[in-house]
Amino acid sequence: MNDNLDFEKRLEIASKNIHRREIQLDINSEVAMANDMILHSASNLNLVEMKLLRFIIMQTKKGDEEFYEFEISMNDIANTLEMNVDYLYREMDDMTTHIMQEVIFIGDGSNRQWIKFHWVDTCRYEDGKITIKISDELKPFLIGLRGSFTRYALSEITSMNSIYAIRIYEILNGYMNDNNLPHADVGIEISISIDTIRKATDTVNSYQRYSSFKTYVIDNAVKEINRCSKYHVTATPYKHGRSVAGFDFLIESQAGYAHRMGEFKNETYRKKPKAKTDPDYKQLTMSEFFVT
Repeated sequence: MNDNLDFEKRLEIASKNIHRREIQLDINSEVAMANDMILHSASNLNLVEMKLLRFIIMQTKKGDEEFYEFEISMNDIANTLEMNVDYLYREMDDMTTHIMQEVIFIGDGSNRQWIKFHWVDTCRYEDGKITIKISDELKPFLIGLRGSFTRYALSEITSMNSIYAIRIYEILNGYMNDNNLPHADVGIEISISIDTIRKATDTVNSYQRYSSFKTYVIDNAVKEINRCSKYHVTATPYKHGRSVAGFDFLIESQAGYAHRMGEFKNETYRKKPKAKTDPDYKQLTMSEFFVT
């Protein structure tokens, strides 16, 4: 009994300086992260851990000056993020340990400068509820964002079944901004090197054969993005010399893609060549993407 009282007292002391906010379950709210975190970071979270962290990041709102501690029940996590609640109860201890230990690497893209953080400061479990607080070291990348940052609705990734789909979707969003978004008959083309994709998806040492990499990383990611998000993506490999160096991603709105397929389904098109730089994007009409 005394041990229990001592434990509860220590928890109270540990929590007294932590500000708590009520959790928001609306998955149409946006996840917002600095582009440095999106385009030049790497981590090896699994699918459930990645979704859970994005859900917590979504709780950060415009005008916030600090991170809050959020408490959420296992049932709410399962229902909101489309997860199996029995799996969560069984794996939450190991998952939170991994999240606590996981290091996020953020570099400048050239390895001349980099910094490493932990994702969270605290994880606590009690009576079917988990409490999480994002690490204060991540404030510059998640709070008071100005300039280049990425945002998307959490609902666009909750149904995705691939960590590669989420990371590639975030990268594509990172290369776009409010003034360069696909709409109607206007699409965007983004060229991304294989090296950049491998670092972001933690596949530097996996799927070494190009055919395996394309099948299990690129093709699966594109399929999931097209199924779950508001965009339709087509990935076309490009070469430097004889080797595939990266992929050109054509990003269209779902409505724009459906219209193009309906209008041009009986004709044959070839893709216009373009300069390959990484990163690079162009906002073009569909008639500029395809010529008869």
